[in-house]
Amino acid sequence: DYTEKPEYGRVIAICTAAAQRELVTPALLAILTPVIVGFGISYLALGAFLAAAILTGQLMANFLSNSGGAWDNAKKLIEDGAFGGKGSEAHAAAVTGDP
Repeated sequence: DYTEKPEYGRVIAICTAAAQRELVTPALLAILTPVIVGFGISYLALGAFLAAAILTGQLMANFLSNSGGAWDNAKKLIEDGAFGGKGSEAHAAAVTGDP
């Protein structure tokens, strides 16, 4: 029949509660690790830890930016007719996660 409107608020509340529950551990890790390193080892270790974290973050940002550009260029190449063009299995794989 499908004439009755779904209750979106309940679904959103369930998903929000689950997402917040799952984010507690990563949030505590991000907050407590520098505190533990700083007070538990030394301020020099904390400086090295933070420098390594910043360097790792910059490298990951660069790698992910490049891979995203490569993925988009591959999609455009397929849409131009390579590997079967639009509607092919290659195109379906290339547009995975594309909005």
